[in-house]
Amino acid sequence: MANDPEKNAADEDNKAVAKSKTPLIAIVVGAVGLGGGIAAFAMSKKSPEKSEAPKNAKKSEAHSEDEMEASGDDEHSESAIGPVAKLDTFIANLVSEDGDMRYLKCTVAAELTNEAAAQKIDKVMPRIRNNILLYLSTLKTTDTEGRTNKEKILKEMKSAAVKGAGPGMIRNLLLTEFVIQ
Repeated sequence: MANDPEKNAADEDNKAVAKSKTPLIAIVVGAVGLGGGIAAFAMSKKSPEKSEAPKNAKKSEAHSEDEMEASGDDEHSESAIGPVAKLDTFIANLVSEDGDMRYLKCTVAAELTNEAAAQKIDKVMPRIRNNILLYLSTLKTTDTEGRTNKEKILKEMKSAAVKGAGPGMIRNLLLTEFVIQ
């Protein structure tokens, strides 16, 4: 019986030590798991040039530049970025429901299809700007609110720019500034 209190005290000490190590073990296991997950994710990401090049090569063989421009398939393709021409800032009056004067300040860059388009873009810039300004002046303040509306505006601006530039020059428009005052 004399061993029972000593045995009980030793068991309680072992339980206390085990309880105090449990959070430490959990932290170490969690950190190792998190580190392994991060490493696996980093290793699974392949270089965009290597993974995207075959797809884009097949796509360019299957479609002409005009077809790609009309379909918008390569609109967000990282590997297919062409020359970029910055358009001057657009300022347009917006139609306001409350009668207050509102202004839209918008800056865009045109992603062009190739170097030949980059050399010709200055000649057609007045037509591009004219078409975009005419479109922007039809907007109401409520038309400019939210991401969906901005995407719609950008799509319409692209259509106006392509119409002004002619086919085969503009691949995409990139919104760089959009301010309502």
